[in-house]
Amino acid sequence: MSADPGDLDRWIDEHWDPAATVGAWWELLGGAGWAAPTLPLDRCGRGATVAEGDAVLARLGERGVLGPPAGAAMAIVAPTLAAHADAGQVETLLRPIVTGRTAWCLLFSEPGAGTDLAALTTAAMPDGDGWRLTGRKTWATGAHLADMAIVLARTGPPDSRHRGLTCFALDMRQAGGIAVTPMREMTGRALSNDVALDGAWVPADWVIGHVGDGWAVVNVALTSERRTVGAHRSAPAIAGSRSGDLDLPAGEVAARPRRARAVPLSPDAVARHVAGSPRRSAARQDLARLHIAVSVAGWTAARAAALDAAGRPLPGAPNIAKLWAGEIARRSAAVALEALGGRGTLHAYGGAPVDDDESAGQATAMALGSPAVSLVGGVDLVQRDLLGERVLGLPKSPTG
Repeated sequence: MSADPGDLDRWIDEHWDPAATVGAWWELLGGAGWAAPTLPLDRCGRGATVAEGDAVLARLGERGVLGPPAGAAMAIVAPTLAAHADAGQVETLLRPIVTGRTAWCLLFSEPGAGTDLAALTTAAMPDGDGWRLTGRKTWATGAHLADMAIVLARTGPPDSRHRGLTCFALDMRQAGGIAVTPMREMTGRALSNDVALDGAWVPADWVIGHVGDGWAVVNVALTSERRTVGAHRSAPAIAGSRSGDLDLPAGEVAARPRRARAVPLSPDAVARHVAGSPRRSAARQDLARLHIAVSVAGWTAARAAALDAAGRPLPGAPNIAKLWAGEIARRSAAVALEALGGRGTLHAYGGAPVDDDESAGQATAMALGSPAVSLVGGVDLVQRDLLGERVLGLPKSPTG
């Protein structure tokens, strides 16, 4: 077993120092392969299965030590680079991810090519010993904090569709050629951004995979993103040069309280509000349906992980997980608002409780944010089309 719990415990006993900086601790954790254990041995990991990787993460938490970096870089970009990066890119691009030195964002979607990436128009033109990227990307979560980006751009003719796409690693901190504009959401936050590229520079050795083979690369990224959204694994990224956390004591950051993302109300709060609802019976039924949905999604994920460990991946598992995530988010918001009644429509963008029970503001935040879960990583209609065409063998959807 490449991620033996005993080996991890011995390694923690030898290396954990709560007074060390986050950056120093992540250098040790990533260098030993414990930050991303499911990556291959020669690609900053330990060759562990998904189940073993989850066990490593759980054990780090049980021991009270700081876990690995979080965010799109670890969950999406690292597996993509592990699959397609050359040996040099493993050191220059992948290793800084697992050691928390760089935060990444994804520059895929465009205003005119949201659900159809093959229609994108961002162009990459050769320029000396590199490329110049020009175009516009949208819904770029975390671009305002990212050090790097993985960009899908067209290197073939305008009508080349999938065959003319290439993936690049882009330095988001370069002096010119990139303009990031926050997109204010109805939640009051601005996590996503509009990104304008005007001759942004990419060196030749930062092409990921091969020129014209970007569709294969981006499919690894999208699969990782759907699996991450479905598993509710994303968390506030504290990695990267702009986060301000790298110089803090690792023990201080490890002790920060972590609030659950998927369900905004604690079980006690849900029970209290359901009991006080004028529609107690209906509210209890809604809560039971939510519990069933969460349970079925969990069992499906466990089955997929077991089959993956046995070398027999479950076809369409990331798409199914992504669909369940959206369904659970919507049902959670509905149950919370039904239980709270009118108070569930109150919210404070500044984060302060709107009354003595802060669950009202949390429920509103969940209600306003839940539609996004069905959009991130590909809209639900796309997931169903993919399942129908690639798993069930149904005809492609009409395009007219």
